[in-house]
Amino acid sequence: MFSLADKFPGGTKISPEAAVHPKAVLGKNVEIGPFTVVGPEVMIGDGTKIAAHCLLTSQTTIGKDNVIHNGVSIGAPPQDVKYKGEKGAIIIGDKNVIREFVTIHAPSGGGETRLGYENFIMVHAHLPHNCRIGNQVVIGGYVGLAGYAEIEDQAVIGGLAGIHQFVRIGRLTMVGAQSKVTQDIPPFMLVEGNPAQVRGINSIGLQRRGIAQDSQSEIRKAFKLLYESGNNTAEAAKEIKKRLRPLPEIEQLVSFLEDESRRGISKKTALENEADELLLPEIPELGI
Repeated sequence: MFSLADKFPGGTKISPEAAVHPKAVLGKNVEIGPFTVVGPEVMIGDGTKIAAHCLLTSQTTIGKDNVIHNGVSIGAPPQDVKYKGEKGAIIIGDKNVIREFVTIHAPSGGGETRLGYENFIMVHAHLPHNCRIGNQVVIGGYVGLAGYAEIEDQAVIGGLAGIHQFVRIGRLTMVGAQSKVTQDIPPFMLVEGNPAQVRGINSIGLQRRGIAQDSQSEIRKAFKLLYESGNNTAEAAKEIKKRLRPLPEIEQLVSFLEDESRRGISKKTALENEADELLLPEIPELGI
């Protein structure tokens, strides 16, 4: 049993049944529940609350005001056959809610596993080695990400979805429940299916996040240039830059399309099969 010497800052509450290594670093007003184990390389920021039966190990830094529920495991070795025990960091920001039995694995190859700020990670979700999760992301129950997956800010991943290794999910994208995503999904899209197909723009998400109507209009035009014009991804990116206003959302979309992609940008859509329901209005000025 690790020492529970009275060495931690004022207001910190540690259950007598918890095992906190004396080399761990705890901030003010941290709470640690019974039967939770905290390893020697763990740092926990002010106000973070950790419930019972959690395991926090490896080189893990957790920010302020997080709420970590029962049975969460952070820092177990990666599920990577190439892993040889090399050191790497897990970095978790502030104000995340991590629900029961979530697993967050240590990185492979000496890199980082990173979770940003104000995310909501639901029960039994798996955040794998070397993944990068942005800010204000919602990951539903039983979602499985594979190694090196990247989820940008404000995306929503529906329950039981599976995200392939190296896939990137763009900002404010909505992935439907039980979807299988094997290629990159650009920002602001709505996708669903097995395999996942683009269904249109995430209009409700854009509205909820207060995206201006001008920007929403330009995003719809960009969608048509990307998915309905016959352009490949590189051509579509050039046309979007050439023909649309350089609003922040458009610049973000173009940057995503131009960045390196290990899996390629998803061009699978449900538009041909469900045209009456899914096609956006014609935009004469684009000729499409």
